[in-house]
Amino acid sequence: MRHPKNSYVTAVKGSPNLYYVRAVPKDVRKDIGKTKWSIPLHTNSRAKAIPMARAIAVEHDALIEKLRRPDPLEVMSPLDRKRVEDSGGVEAFFARQRSRWQGANLALNIADMARGYPSEGDDPAFVESETAAFEATAGVLDAAVVADGSVLSQFGVDLPTRLRAPMGDMIGDAPRTFSELCEKYLSLRKPRNSGAYRNVVVAFEKLNGRVLLKDITKKHVRAYRDSLSTAGYIESSAKGCFKKLKTMFVFAVADDHLQQNPAATLPWEWPFSQSRAEANDRRRRTFACDEAGLYLKAAEKLPLTNRARWVILLMMYSGARGEEIAQLSPKDVKKIGDVWCESRSNNPSLKRPICLGAPE
Repeated sequence: MRHPKNSYVTAVKGSPNLYYVRAVPKDVRKDIGKTKWSIPLHTNSRAKAIPMARAIAVEHDALIEKLRRPDPLEVMSPLDRKRVEDSGGVEAFFARQRSRWQGANLALNIADMARGYPSEGDDPAFVESETAAFEATAGVLDAAVVADGSVLSQFGVDLPTRLRAPMGDMIGDAPRTFSELCEKYLSLRKPRNSGAYRNVVVAFEKLNGRVLLKDITKKHVRAYRDSLSTAGYIESSAKGCFKKLKTMFVFAVADDHLQQNPAATLPWEWPFSQSRAEANDRRRRTFACDEAGLYLKAAEKLPLTNRARWVILLMMYSGARGEEIAQLSPKDVKKIGDVWCESRSNNPSLKRPICLGAPE
């Protein structure tokens, strides 16, 4: 996301005060519920308004980034996703973890009470057996929560302090997953384009699942590298993504989060030898049937006099680009015989009329 040059401070007609005005990105408008933020700053001094607007912009940047994060279920490994589904869904999964945690705490409290305040005349052996039973119950419930710890972390939920030691991979603030490593790297090294690093992690985890950092192998890294050639990148962009991934693993080893770099011996490879123009052409793909249907249905809902309706329909039927269709006038669409065609009268780039539909 670009840094705002003017902190979104805008003078609004008819108001003596300055406003924070910012368009809501299209991909998060549905979640936010509006197309634009317009917030009065209650001052007409730009010097005072800019710091206030920047503070609001930081909050909105964080909100947009949060909404753009993928659904954890989409990037989970099949095993982790099955755990959630078997419990009855996300809400049921969390309800189960809360129930286990509360049950373990209750069992430990009863064990402490039995040990600290034994009934008069009780045999110490019976007291010990009762406390051992409650502690064993708490241990089983705690172990069940720890077993689902990797799933909880993918929803941004940390295990309680009491349960962190048995996991082995949860020492202090050590990152447990690749996404946590990325955030630690960004906070310490502060690279220029933090969003690009996060995009690398999202693509990596969507492909391999959200495996623990210590379980990432050369096989996972190779799968990510090879996927770049079919993800629509040109070689320079794909190589940049792979370099960012390797940089984060180098950081992990240097900061003692990993003993060995799984990407250290894996060289860059690109299966295509082609020009930049050819690579750009390769990135273009045709619409799937359901995608084409969405555009056609949207166009048919527009009035007959709406230009967008005809631009969409002509693009879909001819395969021409939007800027090519925009150069046409109504007389350039003609009926030749029983077939509607796009004429070349005012469009010299067309060597012959393009058929737009089957004969009537």
